[in-house]
Amino acid sequence: MIVAMDPLNLFIIFISGLLVSIVTGVAGGGIAIFIIPLLTIFGLPIQVAIATQKFGNLGSATTGTYRFGKDKKIIYKYAIPVVLLGMVGAAIGAQILIEINQEILSILVGIVILALIPIGLFGNSFGLIKKIPSKVDLTLGYFIHFINSIYGGFFGAGGGFFSMYTFIRFFGLDYLEANATLRLPWLASLLVSVPIFAFYGLIEYDVGVALILGTGIGGYIGSHIALKKGSRVVRIVFTIISILMALKLILFP
Repeated sequence: MIVAMDPLNLFIIFISGLLVSIVTGVAGGGIAIFIIPLLTIFGLPIQVAIATQKFGNLGSATTGTYRFGKDKKIIYKYAIPVVLLGMVGAAIGAQILIEINQEILSILVGIVILALIPIGLFGNSFGLIKKIPSKVDLTLGYFIHFINSIYGGFFGAGGGFFSMYTFIRFFGLDYLEANATLRLPWLASLLVSVPIFAFYGLIEYDVGVALILGTGIGGYIGSHIALKKGSRVVRIVFTIISILMALKLILFP
């Protein structure tokens, strides 16, 4: 154990994971941007916080995949290739040994997110009407997702935004289908990266179990709300979370 956690702290982490996962379950991403800073407040080093947060995400990824799959909202013809690319990318990202400046990376990701948000705000049909993608769009979509999965393997804050944007812009899905379809590759990437982090001893398991329980319940509730409210509500929540995420990355890297 790197940090001794008493039951009260673990309960706070559980509740935080539950509440954050409800909101991000509707939005389609953003959990890392809230949970990683919380874990550092409790004394976990940044690498341990990232690895433990990914372990905890297994709860939300599993229940979200189940809930969306139950309503047949996952588009498997895109999800399966993306899963394979994502697993390779996650393995590469989790094993990156090159020193990287996390602050500069956070600022750059935040700027890119802010630059892309207007597309969702001012594109009246963006993410609300499904489109048939071209072969060029599909190729670019798979490539961008592969790069995003590498990024997600070693850091990941903002990765959910790029996955949602990729599924909508390049695969022609609406917000609800994009939210649902990204769950399967997200779960697959965690199943690849978490064992690598575990091998290097970077996971705090008591904290991780509290997160799994919290995010598991919250992820199911959030997915249920998204299914009931539809793409318009998902777009609103996604946009709000994306703006908060971008500002956090830029102002507090």
